[in-house]
Amino acid sequence: MPKWISLDFGAKYKLSRLKLWFRGDLEYKDGNYPTDWDVYGSNDPNPDGSWDSWTFLHHFDEPYKPSGLPHKQYTQEDIDYARSGIDYEFIAIPEAYRFYRIKFNETTGNGAFIIITEMTYWGKLEE
Repeated sequence: MPKWISLDFGAKYKLSRLKLWFRGDLEYKDGNYPTDWDVYGSNDPNPDGSWDSWTFLHHFDEPYKPSGLPHKQYTQEDIDYARSGIDYEFIAIPEAYRFYRIKFNETTGNGAFIIITEMTYWGKLEE
């Protein structure tokens, strides 16, 4: 870690929410859930892959669990909640971006990988 992915949405969007689904048999285990991650935006990213053209937008930490139990402890209710996908809301992204970069700093397993099976985004098309 860290690991990151860059996404081209093809047009400028002002994101408001995203939902992540993870591998269904590893809830809150291994590299399945990000516990510390950041989202960045750019409308003209440097093609060399550097970070100098990216704007920090939002930080997220360990996902919510209905039980409220600490890291690496969970109940069946937590597992059921996680299997429905976990929602993350952005707090006032200042402008629309075409490119988004998600940087994962740490996962539940503290490993060098992360497992995400699906990402869904919500927001407003600005172009």
